[in-house]
Amino acid sequence: MSEHESVNDELSAAAASGLAACSTDAAILQPLTAEDKRLKWMRWACQFIDPDHLRIEPELFESKWFDYRFLSPAEATEKFADAYRQKYQEAWRRYMDRHEAAHKLGLPKWSVFRLDRRTISGIWSARQAADILGVPYGFFIYQGIEYLFSGRSRHVPRPNQLLNVELAGHVAAEWKKYTADRVVFSSDPHYLNENFCGKPAQIAHREWLMELARKSYGASRRFCLANFCFIDRVLPVEMVEAEFGSELVAKARDEAISGSMIKDPVPTVPAGDLRPGCFGLPYAFQPGSGPCSRCPIQSECETAVAVSCGHLNKRFGTTEPLKEHKLAQNRERQRRFRAKARAAKLVGSSGAS
Repeated sequence: MSEHESVNDELSAAAASGLAACSTDAAILQPLTAEDKRLKWMRWACQFIDPDHLRIEPELFESKWFDYRFLSPAEATEKFADAYRQKYQEAWRRYMDRHEAAHKLGLPKWSVFRLDRRTISGIWSARQAADILGVPYGFFIYQGIEYLFSGRSRHVPRPNQLLNVELAGHVAAEWKKYTADRVVFSSDPHYLNENFCGKPAQIAHREWLMELARKSYGASRRFCLANFCFIDRVLPVEMVEAEFGSELVAKARDEAISGSMIKDPVPTVPAGDLRPGCFGLPYAFQPGSGPCSRCPIQSECETAVAVSCGHLNKRFGTTEPLKEHKLAQNRERQRRFRAKARAAKLVGSSGAS
């Protein structure tokens, strides 16, 4: 069975019957838990992605768009692939043939991690480029396609073709224009007031919202605060009152109530789901330096990395599966070369006799 067939089997089995829960003591069959899922995403990342790409993931969790900050890098890459399929199809409809568009996705419908290694790496790198810019994946892909089609290409680009310095500058400029006159924020439940736990991503999202409110004026500001405090509930009233005053907040509350736009409470997000997506990822953890030094759960992450490495060792017999894969490929190439050389020598010897 190939490694990609194995990945596909795991995807199906996980949804139907659960995976074996991994711990330092034992593996006991149980339903798929949040920790099982995290280990699964971690395993695929280490199996297919170069460690140098994994090492920059903690930095990206400080820049990427808020929707993705609680997703593991592998899970975020699947989200990127979903957005790419959608934007590829839309581009085909606009530029190629609207009748064929329904059958054009650019990527197979199945998991990214069933694809060949080169394609996986290209999608991963393109997703990281979007994370560096801090834009939603759909926005990045749409703007990238539009940029390349404006006299630079006659084909819908592949994910790796979105890795372009000029393209990145174009996307950044378009995002600045897009957000200049729009109220753009995350609808992820992690950022709701009832789920706020002081995590760095949650604090950063509140700062983003406050800056949006500062940039608005008059009725526009009142509308923003009505949404942030009472409709979407992503900013606490006391924080807004401290900066804008209780009178304006009261008017915003009246506007939300009069419009019957108050939403029902949502379930609390489990504590385990409030960890940053890079939590427990081997290679990415760098104690005492960079984003890891600022992370409030650095010690817990160090323990999780040890568990992850144990999981990798149990699954692959090594904590560096990609390196071992490359070594195995090299050994196989050398074996074939030697076999070919021996065969050529035998043929030469036979001809001489």
